[in-house]
Amino acid sequence: MRNLEEWHPAVLFVYFAAVMGIAMLNMYPPLMISCMIGGGIYFTVRSGKIKPHGKYFLLWVILAVINPLTVHHGKTVLFILNDNPVTLEAVIYGIISAVRIIGVLYWLKILSDVMTSEKVIYLFGKISPKVALFVSMTLRFVPLFQRQWKKIYDTQKAMGYFQSDNAIDFFRERMRILDILITWGLENGMITADSMEARGAGTGKRTNFSLYQMHTEDKMILLMIIFLTGIIFIAQWKGMGMNVYPEIIIQGETFWNKAGGIAYAILAIFPVIWEFEVKLKWKYLQSKI
Repeated sequence: MRNLEEWHPAVLFVYFAAVMGIAMLNMYPPLMISCMIGGGIYFTVRSGKIKPHGKYFLLWVILAVINPLTVHHGKTVLFILNDNPVTLEAVIYGIISAVRIIGVLYWLKILSDVMTSEKVIYLFGKISPKVALFVSMTLRFVPLFQRQWKKIYDTQKAMGYFQSDNAIDFFRERMRILDILITWGLENGMITADSMEARGAGTGKRTNFSLYQMHTEDKMILLMIIFLTGIIFIAQWKGMGMNVYPEIIIQGETFWNKAGGIAYAILAIFPVIWEFEVKLKWKYLQSKI
């Protein structure tokens, strides 16, 4: 068995497209909860870090609070704030929307780690080499900028900055880091462009080489993803979802709502189960040595 990042790039693309696409196209609460829990657990399994969840939780609170304070639709008024009604429907919609956004952010973070630039170029290089190159470079710059920000911060701190605790100095020091980072990014972009031009990028016919092969394991995983996604699409066609305004109404047939919710839960938690199985098998093989 191989780790998730060792799956065939096409299988990875289909999986992440299914998980995030379904979450963004449906408002059914069980799907949103499964998206966030599955993404959060797998993010923790991969990174081994708990601290980032605090930032996501804070963002969830902010997003959940903003909606009822800015949207006043709904039939059930909870209380009046500054002559504006705060409704139950707006509160529920804010909570569910925040869950969906945080869940998708978790999966996007995992996607940026798993889908390397080589896999993006392999998938889209033959269709549109320029688009594939642009996407792969964009994905590369996200972690690159994060690492460079930390380097600049550590250097500035070692030089004696960040000694004051007031908000103005805090903002000024962060803006200094941002200014240095932007300058570095522009310079790095120019160096990359000159290097690509010197190597003859875009002057001849592009050739492709890769070591990716579609194994039987990949085919089985792909069939499972398609099967579960098909169940979810049928459930959506049967009306699975939820209306919030003007009142909260769960839509769709009960059977297909449950089937769609279970199918998506399996889809979202599948990488966690897969990783645990890989680790258990690896420990078992080590014990036999």
